[in-house]
Amino acid sequence: MRTRFTAVLLALLLLLGACSPVESQPPPTTAAPPATTAAPVTTAPPETTAPASEAPVTEPPPPEILPQWDTWLVRNEDFVGWITVPGTIIDYPVVYCEDNAFYLTHDFDTYSDPDGTIFLSMEADLLEHNQSWSLFGHHRKNGRMFSDLHKYKKLAFLQDSPVFTFDTLYQEARYVIFSVFYMAGNQDDAYFYYYPRSDFPSDAQFEHHIDQLQSRSIFDIPVEVLTTDQIVILTCCSYETEDLRIGIAARRLREGEDTAELDTSVYAVAENPFYPKKWYDKYGGQPPADVLERLYPAK
Repeated sequence: MRTRFTAVLLALLLLLGACSPVESQPPPTTAAPPATTAAPVTTAPPETTAPASEAPVTEPPPPEILPQWDTWLVRNEDFVGWITVPGTIIDYPVVYCEDNAFYLTHDFDTYSDPDGTIFLSMEADLLEHNQSWSLFGHHRKNGRMFSDLHKYKKLAFLQDSPVFTFDTLYQEARYVIFSVFYMAGNQDDAYFYYYPRSDFPSDAQFEHHIDQLQSRSIFDIPVEVLTTDQIVILTCCSYETEDLRIGIAARRLREGEDTAELDTSVYAVAENPFYPKKWYDKYGGQPPADVLERLYPAK
């Protein structure tokens, strides 16, 4: 647009110049002697400071993979860790891919298998050290995969096995259980909560996540959980109602924390845990009013 405007203006000036009459020149006059002019004053250019060079930003190197996992990574590059739950047959490799459905029907070597493989939810990122990780596995009649999670429906088993191990490619870690809960498997349930989220924008939202898990626990477990803790949730199907899940939520043991000091004798059956809506529809009862108001204020 500026080029067009300049061209038009130039053309207009030329046009006006062509149309202007030629003025008569005034008679010559005696030129006055040239005036003496002072020498021009030169000023030094302002000093400029060279911008300070910024140090190049270097990304920290990725953590080293623990050497015991080399052979497993050769078998399957989706391998990300190992889950072990005492008192059960749960002692399996864990995989990760960007499609949660794939390992529901494939074994560790990616062959078709209805037992599937234990997998870390696709929302996770091991390098980011997420606030919450979710592991999924089938509940099979043959007892494989996560079927033994159902042992945690009994208080005595929880008291005997309150801690499990989940080692990743980069770290070894143990987790202490703070909730055994039931959750609807789809959003049609009025009290549905999507718990496989990995990160939370604020402490308040992470506190809400922790509250959701603790309020649903079928046992009173006096294990403190803070927003600085990392959580792991183990999940499989349960068949008390249609499309139901059982979840075992645990936080990572803190540095210096000794499980020998864990007193599981104080664990107890919860008087009124918060169940999915379909549970109340089938078995009766009402959700605890204070929990319902706190977690679902609009209902």
